[in-house]
Amino acid sequence: MHTLSALSHRKKTLVRNLPFYLAGAMVVFGIKSFYSHAGACDLLWILAPTTRLVTLLSGIPFAYVPGAGYANHGLRILIAPSCSGVRFLTILFAALFFPFVHRLEMAGRSRLSSIRTTGTKYGYLTACLLFAYVCTLLTNSLRIVLSLFLPRYLGRTGLLDGALTPDRLHSLTGVFCYFLSLLLLYRLADTAFRKRTDIRSSTSPTVPRQSKKALAQLARACLPPLFWYFLLTLGIPLLGQAYVRDPRTFGEYVLLLVTGCSLVLLPCLMVTFAGSVFRKGPR
Repeated sequence: MHTLSALSHRKKTLVRNLPFYLAGAMVVFGIKSFYSHAGACDLLWILAPTTRLVTLLSGIPFAYVPGAGYANHGLRILIAPSCSGVRFLTILFAALFFPFVHRLEMAGRSRLSSIRTTGTKYGYLTACLLFAYVCTLLTNSLRIVLSLFLPRYLGRTGLLDGALTPDRLHSLTGVFCYFLSLLLLYRLADTAFRKRTDIRSSTSPTVPRQSKKALAQLARACLPPLFWYFLLTLGIPLLGQAYVRDPRTFGEYVLLLVTGCSLVLLPCLMVTFAGSVFRKGPR
């Protein structure tokens, strides 16, 4: 009976928030469509501030090259449209908007409450876009700086002479930076929305229960951003049948995605498991 009631409540929540989910989907596909045809001049709103941050962090100056992006000719570096971070902006917006917009519902069923809730949810959509834009600038700038200096250090050790090529390192660095940022920001939003009663329990569970609880909390924190990251990173190429045109390149791309995400998730899993083991017995 309780299960049926919960399913009915979820169905009503889904139907009630359908207009907002559709609005969010229009934003995602609108950005995707714009980015697929955008050139450097169309992306100055994100390329210009990103380049300024990269210069601030690295000390490397760049000059704008119309139609190409921002370049440093001496070092042969180009911050092109493909380096803009628009894809990450879209993923971050989706991961912050869709899982949380339904939690903004206010108590009460009056018409005034409904109007206020509607305005709050559309305001939240705008806030997610602005927040995703700012976080994309910071994350992408750090990624570019790492991509500039990391190959120099690893190249001296000979690590880039084998399977780990400079191009693969560049892609792996991007996956690591983007997914780590996505995971941390999602966790921040989840903590902000979570009720206080969900944070602590009055009893002290045994070690097996602590382990299960810790793993469940880790899954709730990691699976949604992982879902949105893979959906928007692989979903479009799959729909475009990129795997048919070049199976080898697509397979390598998937492998790099899995490897980069694993480099972020495995330490989280190890820390969570170790913490659950050491927290045994009454406090």
